[in-house]
Amino acid sequence: LMIACPCAMGLATPMAVMVATGVAAKRGCLVKSAAAFETAAKLHAIVLDKTGTITQGSPSIQAAVLSADALAPLLEAWRQLRKTAPPKVVGQAMPREDAVRAPAVTVLGARPKEVEQELQACFWWLLGTLESASDHP
Repeated sequence: LMIACPCAMGLATPMAVMVATGVAAKRGCLVKSAAAFETAAKLHAIVLDKTGTITQGSPSIQAAVLSADALAPLLEAWRQLRKTAPPKVVGQAMPREDAVRAPAVTVLGARPKEVEQELQACFWWLLGTLESASDHP
């Protein structure tokens, strides 16, 4: 049986969340909501989608693997997009001379070299499109 003053409980909970948020911020971890703390208490493992986000503070892709069979249905749409879309829309997937080289993409599933290159360009464009709509830069 626990008996407590409602005022103490009403002040203690927000204070604990505020302190935890402050400690996390000092360690470089930004917390979106108190629900994130509740969820984090139940975690057994954490899988990060990018390397460098935590250790260096800037995300970078170290390696990528794509399934040719999974991306094949998008290939015809990608070809049409390249023909009809303005260069600015498609340009992010096209290699540039001054661009930092993206890591090699391992393509699973045998395809001719030209199709592999097209799949890779489609993959990077799709990834860039999805990332541009994410909550974080």
